[in-house]
Amino acid sequence: MKNSESQVQPLANVIESTGSILEGGFNGDLPFAQKNLFNLVIENLLDQIYLKDAESRFILCNTPVALNAGFKSPEDIIGKTDFDLHPLEAQQFFNDEQLLMKSGKSLINHEEQLHDKETNEIKWNLSTKVPIKDSTGKVVGLLGINRDITEMKQALLEREDIMKSLVEQAADLKRLNDEITRQKEQELEKAIAQGKFEIASEVLHDIGNALVGFGSYLNRINRALDKDNIATIKNLDLFIKARQTEIAAAIGADKVTALMAVTEGVVNTQTENKEEIGKSVNELLNIVTHIQEILNIQRQFVKGREGPQERRPVNLVNIIEDCKAMLFASF
Repeated sequence: MKNSESQVQPLANVIESTGSILEGGFNGDLPFAQKNLFNLVIENLLDQIYLKDAESRFILCNTPVALNAGFKSPEDIIGKTDFDLHPLEAQQFFNDEQLLMKSGKSLINHEEQLHDKETNEIKWNLSTKVPIKDSTGKVVGLLGINRDITEMKQALLEREDIMKSLVEQAADLKRLNDEITRQKEQELEKAIAQGKFEIASEVLHDIGNALVGFGSYLNRINRALDKDNIATIKNLDLFIKARQTEIAAAIGADKVTALMAVTEGVVNTQTENKEEIGKSVNELLNIVTHIQEILNIQRQFVKGREGPQERRPVNLVNIIEDCKAMLFASF
């Protein structure tokens, strides 16, 4: 903006100092010194500089204006309008310029889009237009400065496209990352669940083995209780009581009484112990059976979920020892 404004000011000073160049119109005769000074200024600027009359016809311009419009020299477009240079955008340019000259206000650094007549490519200008007044204050035309910003505009548009593409790629990466995270969480949950099933399966297996051994020992205790010698001790007690007189004569009455008390006490104690032990063993066997039923139910939940079966080296000696421990009571 500063560059365009700095270019407008010296041109306006030239017009003001040389009188009203536009008063003579594009067919008028300009003093040589005025025209030479104006051309000297504008031909040494890279921007497109031009003067238009009240009808938006070109009065003067520099070489960049002519080349941008597809002409060889400035003289080729004198007396022409934008309808001759840029027919697609001419009406909009004309309306804007007429409004400026009517209001007397300047248009500074306004972006204008136009099409190249030969290539039909879109070009961009940064345009500054200043109404020019004659000695009486009447607006008789305007001074225009166009700077070609096509490359800059294309670079901005390309950057916008790149930024848009980067934003889309970032969104895609985020979605991909979220999907990967979700899959990892699912795999982790699955692995945890699988691990729980494997542990549960092993625990159920170990508990089941322990219960088998425990039940075997309980059955062994039952068999041992069935083979006790309580009946023998009872018979002995009855024999002593039946032969109390004869035995007293042999060993003494006190000893016989003590012997009967001992045998009777042993019989009572053994009977009570057998009943208590038998009752406890039966209760334990019922508990073992109940636990085994629970284990069977739990095995149904983990059945088929133990994961892939892997071949692993085992110690046969340990397996045999475990089997012996579980079956020893039965043997």
